[in-house]
Amino acid sequence: MSTLEFKAIRNSDADLVKEYLSFEKSGCSDYTTGFVMMWKKPLSLCYAISNGMMIIKASFHRGIERFYMPCGSGDFKASVMDIFDYCKEKGIEPSFTSIAPSNFEKFNEFLNFDYTESRDYSDYVYRAEDLAQLSGRKYHQKRNHISKFKKSYEYSYNQITEQNIDKVIAFFEEFSKAVETQSISEQIERERCWYLLENMEKFGLFGAFLEVDRKVIAFTLGEVKDDCLYVHVEKANRSFDGSYTVINNEFVKDCLTKFDINWVNREDDSGDEGLRKAKLSYNPDHLALKGKLTNLKIKA
Repeated sequence: MSTLEFKAIRNSDADLVKEYLSFEKSGCSDYTTGFVMMWKKPLSLCYAISNGMMIIKASFHRGIERFYMPCGSGDFKASVMDIFDYCKEKGIEPSFTSIAPSNFEKFNEFLNFDYTESRDYSDYVYRAEDLAQLSGRKYHQKRNHISKFKKSYEYSYNQITEQNIDKVIAFFEEFSKAVETQSISEQIERERCWYLLENMEKFGLFGAFLEVDRKVIAFTLGEVKDDCLYVHVEKANRSFDGSYTVINNEFVKDCLTKFDINWVNREDDSGDEGLRKAKLSYNPDHLALKGKLTNLKIKA
């Protein structure tokens, strides 16, 4: 009989989630507090504690259940075996999602499995200094965008605080009305951005915004885990040419002065061609690859 008792992830669980996820070192955004809290509703994320490990379970299309990498300082193998027992009891095949190749060794010790890489959901990772300095020919166009913006507008860069977050929320409300959503996935993403913005302090996130003529024109939210800045949300008014480039650049420069970071993870492109082109234009150092583990068999 399975010993796993899954509970829905609540806002009050943010610190607990952060504690356990701190042990996962693959550099994938899926194992950050912001990601879990942002997507817990659409993915029906829930968790169980087993053998000193947190096991997060997600429900995908057609009711398919998959598990994330068990995280913590406890017994990895024992927690995976608990997942096998749980799946056997429910009559489903055990499978894992968002697994980085760097974690294969842990599974290989006692399992055989098939791996399916997901390019669409692998994260773009950049050198923090590259995004801050934008040096060299490969960033020539980005520097031009910033130069044009600075010549065109008198702007200020500000931290999001309790005293000014209402202005940011008001901007996002206008932004959401002005930019038409084209798909259900875009509607969900926008809804979850709202949720993250309104609960950023509870989840231990921080953010910043740009103002022109005392009016917010862009904002961003992120968190730091180990030596990496994870950017969860970035929204800007495109009518201010260069606004996305400037908020990106200012935010990374600011974080470099406050945190000991080497990398910036700007998450995946979800297979969107426009988003992929935009993320590639910043010249990523590498992709934080991830994929599914299926057809799992316990080694004899």
